[in-house]
Amino acid sequence: SSASTFSPNIPATESTTVSAETQAPVQTEFLIGDTIKAENLQFTVTGTRTSPGGQFSKPQSGYEYLLVDVLVQNIGSEMESISSIGMFSLSDKDGYSYNAAFSDETKGSLDGAIIAGKHIRGELAFEVPVNGSYKLLIDPTVFGLSGAFMVDLSKKSTADVSLPDTMDTSSNVT
Repeated sequence: SSASTFSPNIPATESTTVSAETQAPVQTEFLIGDTIKAENLQFTVTGTRTSPGGQFSKPQSGYEYLLVDVLVQNIGSEMESISSIGMFSLSDKDGYSYNAAFSDETKGSLDGAIIAGKHIRGELAFEVPVNGSYKLLIDPTVFGLSGAFMVDLSKKSTADVSLPDTMDTSSNVT
């Protein structure tokens, strides 16, 4: 009996090599001060602070408000929308999730439209257990942009952070 060998019929014109560029992993974990690019929007968490509450809002016992300062820049050529409720949430080390809360202690707003070439800056408030360790989830997919990113709120980037000189509230169109 004769031995037969299997040889697949692969056309010589097909290439099976993949360029190194397509292999590069997309960074999804960031630190305070890092600039995160999601298509036409750039997000930078500039810092955090805690609050026991204000005149009109107080967290429940054993909780505090974690206020997260975020700068969002529109680097595209068309207006872009953002939403503090739809785009941002918080998670702790055990995986529990926290949505943005109302606090009269926050500065600015992260809701509305950003004109091309402009930015807005505001604080997000989260009612969280005291002394926790948290990560901010930024999810611009609700507005059709790609990517979801985590910012470790316990660590600062060593990179130079360049923020716009002034808080331009005129770019927040409602």
